[in-house]
Amino acid sequence: MITRIPSWFLAMGLVSMVSFGAARTADAQRFVPSADSTKPRILFPDSLLSWNDRCPVTREKLSTQIAPVFVNSRPVAFCCNGCVAEFTLNPARYMRRTHAALADPVNPQVAATLDSVSFVRVNHEIYFLHDAESRAAFEVDPIQYTGPLTDPVSLVRFQPTPKSPHMVSHGKPFYFSGNATFATFQAAPDSFEVRKREE
Repeated sequence: MITRIPSWFLAMGLVSMVSFGAARTADAQRFVPSADSTKPRILFPDSLLSWNDRCPVTREKLSTQIAPVFVNSRPVAFCCNGCVAEFTLNPARYMRRTHAALADPVNPQVAATLDSVSFVRVNHEIYFLHDAESRAAFEVDPIQYTGPLTDPVSLVRFQPTPKSPHMVSHGKPFYFSGNATFATFQAAPDSFEVRKREE
């Protein structure tokens, strides 16, 4: 006899998995010493060091409890969730504050342009390009240039491939680490299109 698992039970399990994954990510983030001991950067679980040593929005000390926003595949760290939301509204403005030298993902020999029209979003990640030609190439096949992405449902970092489930929602491409998170997103895209606040 085959027992059917209620859909509400599966949904509760996914919510628990997402919460557990977010908590584990925050726990694995840690400060690393710098020349100025009052401005440590954060080392993230994938061995990437934050672009910045101060919150790009408030200029306050960073928090290890806040997941980063990935910009051109590198993490930008923050002091609080409110700053994450503010940053995502105008990433060019705040990236200029970090003095980060970003390379164009399509043509790494040239610098990306930090303005309001030279970037695209894939999942919750942000990519700055050099010009309209680079942007057009990127948009044809994003995963050729993105590197790892964060699944918008499970928050797990994964390397997308041409076989990864994906869809476009409100003009923005989303890629998923597996069919389960893809199905969850399809059922309620408005719940996952915008990055959720950590508790």
